[in-house]
Amino acid sequence: MENYAVINQDNLVINVVIWDGVTDWPVEQDVIKLPTGSLVGQGFTYDPDIDEFIAPIDTTQTDIEGDLI
Repeated sequence: MENYAVINQDNLVINVVIWDGVTDWPVEQDVIKLPTGSLVGQGFTYDPDIDEFIAPIDTTQTDIEGDLI
């Protein structure tokens, strides 16, 4: 069993699942096998041109002490 990213039509990761890669895939979304130890999760974007996942931009802003603002 391996981890796979489930991506929608916009190449956005909507789920990460464990799948054997052989059994019929029961949904219409595409799946991409993830490398062992991958930290890919919901919100990442898959770029098929370079076969890589891009992390979402962190929009959390903190002040100098690290408190959310």
